[in-house]
Amino acid sequence: MKHLLLFGFLFFSLLLKAQDTGSTVNKFQVGESGCSVYLPAANVNWEKSISEDGSEVYTGEISNDNFNYFVIAVKFLQPFSDAVSKDLEDLLISYLDYLKEQFEISGSAGYGKGHPVEGYDISAGVIDFWESDDGTQWSVKGQITPTYIGIVGVYGNADPSGNSLTNVVLNGFGFPAKN
Repeated sequence: MKHLLLFGFLFFSLLLKAQDTGSTVNKFQVGESGCSVYLPAANVNWEKSISEDGSEVYTGEISNDNFNYFVIAVKFLQPFSDAVSKDLEDLLISYLDYLKEQFEISGSAGYGKGHPVEGYDISAGVIDFWESDDGTQWSVKGQITPTYIGIVGVYGNADPSGNSLTNVVLNGFGFPAKN
């Protein structure tokens, strides 16, 4: 009987291990931007490009459990030294509106404002929920400081707000500490 009980315990343990979705969340440096992000992945391949104004743009995307997670980090070539939070918020919304066109977003809940960057007196942040022409559903958060923009999002065929990792990712983007 002891052997049967031990066998049952081992079988149950192996069954639980086999059902592990691999959803371990790890902290990653976003390329060489100085920013960081938490993602449910073992590694992320970051792509670096230079925008028309010379700013560094880092992008990365991973898939996990039927959802895709993306990150965009921009390090401005010239920080906005005289900016106020409202100006930064307008710039962030303009950037998100551009992304909505690129991703063929046909529906939006509208920008939820009031998500400043912790530790920065001058910053802004917004969240939004989108739906693209093909029915893909998106949860997106963007934040901006005078030196950086960070945008993270989760999308898939199901509503990402029901995904347990969505809030971890949306709230897991970090900017470098101020000097």
